[in-house]
Amino acid sequence: MVSLQSIVPEPSEEDASDDTVEGRLSQSFYDRVAKRIAERLAECGTRVPVIAGFVGPCPGGLLAQVGRGYSDLTAALTAVGLGAAELQAWKLVDGIFTADPRQVPTARLLATISPEEAAELTFYGARFLNPLTAEQALRVGIPVRIVNVTKPRQAGTVITPAGRRGAPSPVPGQAAGEGEGNVVEPRGPTAVTIKHNVLVLSIKSNRKSVSHLFYSSIFGALDRHSVIVDLVSTSEVHLSLAINGSKLRQSVLNRLADELKAVGEVTIQPGMACITLVGKAMTGQPGSFARMFSCLTNINLHMISVDSSQINVSCIVDGDEALAALRLVHDKLLK
Repeated sequence: MVSLQSIVPEPSEEDASDDTVEGRLSQSFYDRVAKRIAERLAECGTRVPVIAGFVGPCPGGLLAQVGRGYSDLTAALTAVGLGAAELQAWKLVDGIFTADPRQVPTARLLATISPEEAAELTFYGARFLNPLTAEQALRVGIPVRIVNVTKPRQAGTVITPAGRRGAPSPVPGQAAGEGEGNVVEPRGPTAVTIKHNVLVLSIKSNRKSVSHLFYSSIFGALDRHSVIVDLVSTSEVHLSLAINGSKLRQSVLNRLADELKAVGEVTIQPGMACITLVGKAMTGQPGSFARMFSCLTNINLHMISVDSSQINVSCIVDGDEALAALRLVHDKLLK
């Protein structure tokens, strides 16, 4: 067994100074680890290495910097160091679907997906791979395949690096097209996802400051309380923020609301959900977003947000209407 704790050397003074940027691990740290893994594996010769997922101590602490995806990250850094043809992540899911099949029975498996689409789906609720893991492999052109460990002959889903074209290669030992099952290639939207336990924090200006100072006061408070915002909707005197309630302690929310009362009237709507439609094919296509909203004419929409790249459109709905909204969008646009 190869222990990465013994692999990763103590950094030199020059390396250590480059390991973090604003308190977070920098890319140079991951590059150095990938290189050292490859060097250590080369020393194994013809022996088959079994690599533990733990990368050893790192500046700021492993869980704080990486989280619980460090085994996947170790696999990605190994693939990068070796210049692998493909990184395979063996999970308990068949791959990436047009929606969560536990919530939408008609959801279908995607054969391929772009890195941008995968990143958006992960941020807005889908959980299939640590984003940092995919980023490390994809940034050097290594495709990432999500495969079900209980169904080894299925091809799964391939996250294809930018610039790659053509069908993904089959799983080793599997003929092309074999075991793919109910697979779909997107021609319009790619997938729809849902994030539960969202709260909407709204601030109506007291008009004691001009609009840009109104905004700066709000985002300054968010920064001081380390609150991450999913969606923003603005007007000259009104700002609404969608926040992941599961990652925000009530005490922090209370302090934030008290501070924001200095700039305006504050209201909080808990129990919301965020529905996000993702697809690179929607970019520049007239009517793509209108088709989503036409599916939701009987659903109360509290916020709407469109990504500037037009790769996703999101809306906030009441939590008790979220599942119905998800299924409506999927069945009308992705079924």
